[in-house]
Amino acid sequence: MSQTLLDSRTTPCSQLKTSVAFICFRCKACGKAFKVQSTSAGKQAKCICGEHLIVPTHYVQDSDDSRAESNSKDDPTDRDSRYAKRRLKGPSLGLILLALVSLLFFGTSILSLPPSVALLVLVNLFTSLIILIGALQMRNLKSYSLALGTAILSTIPFCSPMVWLGIPFGIWSLVVLADRDVRGSFESW
Repeated sequence: MSQTLLDSRTTPCSQLKTSVAFICFRCKACGKAFKVQSTSAGKQAKCICGEHLIVPTHYVQDSDDSRAESNSKDDPTDRDSRYAKRRLKGPSLGLILLALVSLLFFGTSILSLPPSVALLVLVNLFTSLIILIGALQMRNLKSYSLALGTAILSTIPFCSPMVWLGIPFGIWSLVVLADRDVRGSFESW
């Protein structure tokens, strides 16, 4: 009987590349995954751990697969929020880093500046703080309006702490926030 030992015991069978002509199952003793031809259904096999197995006659769903299926069927909002968080991960992280670098850079230099320039730096620190709070809200899908305001604020040249980074991350955020599925995943407007 030809059998192919697959990845590790942590890989769910649904993630393994299978076709109609193969059966995917696991050893009950060690959890090793097997992918065998469907012509081997009902035959005996031996795992590398020494356990004697009978090849099932159909695809056997393991516990990881059933948990993933039940989550996607029972709670579509969970699936939508995972999608939204995945899409917003990059732009929100960029805005968070932008705000932190700006707070550190301008916050340490404010004391050594003349009063007229210090006022501009103080405004910049305030906008950096707003961008940081909004980016955190964006990342956690809390407030859509604050996330949208943060994205817009970071694209305004005189408000953005570091224009060369603020504009691209702000535009990226606006594009992702315009997605209907992402917009619907936020807890509040």
